[in-house]
Amino acid sequence: MNSAQLIFYLIGGCVLFLAVAVFAKPLRFILGVLIKGVLGAAAMWLVNFALGTVFVGVNALTFLTVGLLGIPGFAALYIIGFFSRI
Repeated sequence: MNSAQLIFYLIGGCVLFLAVAVFAKPLRFILGVLIKGVLGAAAMWLVNFALGTVFVGVNALTFLTVGLLGIPGFAALYIIGFFSRI
C-alpha cells in the first residue's frame, strides 16, 4: 500500500465516521416514532376490539399522533373519541 492509498483510506474513514455521527440522531428519532406508532396502532386495534363503544380509526394521522406523543397521544385520541360521541 502506497502513501496515496493510505491517505485515501484515512479520508474515507473520517468521512464515513462524520456521516454516521451526523445522521445517527435523526435516524434514531425516526425509528423511535415508527416503533411507537406500530405499537400504538396495535394497542388501538386491541382497545377498539375490547371496548366496542369508543372507536378510534387506525390511519396515518392517528399513527403519527401516537408515534410522536406516545401514551398521552393515545389517551388523547380516546378522550376525543369519547367526547365526540356525546
